[in-house]
Amino acid sequence: MFEPASRVMHTWYVPYKWSFGQRATEFLELMKKEQKIFFGRCTSCKKVMIPTAICGKCFAPLEDELVPVKDEGVLECFTVVYLPFPTQPAAPPYAYGYIRLDGTSSIMPHIIEEVDYDDLRVGMRVKAVWREELEGDIYDIKYFKPID
Repeated sequence: MFEPASRVMHTWYVPYKWSFGQRATEFLELMKKEQKIFFGRCTSCKKVMIPTAICGKCFAPLEDELVPVKDEGVLECFTVVYLPFPTQPAAPPYAYGYIRLDGTSSIMPHIIEEVDYDDLRVGMRVKAVWREELEGDIYDIKYFKPID
């Protein structure tokens, strides 16, 4: 019924810029300025979470000011990445986890280092390890490491 379409193999270069938005920009700027993590607080349910425009639980707006949170928390889940793929944050193998920082209601994804992968456990306490020279991106936190 239809003739097969011909194919052209070509690599495309598509440059683009992506905006973090007001809240994420404020999150990164405060982290660089103060070497602390800042989250948002919901105006209604008072949950503390990664800054967004609205609360993911009750859909109310977040307070205007971000609040500092501890750079320690609990490893909620994790995986060990063994295969390379484009844009990954480190060369494999590396561990990647979801961390619930103390006093917060949402998780923060990040790399986990300074641990034998066989020793990783859900519920493990971890702490942020900061870059010496902060640049204003999420990798100002180099990684999280286990603590007692």
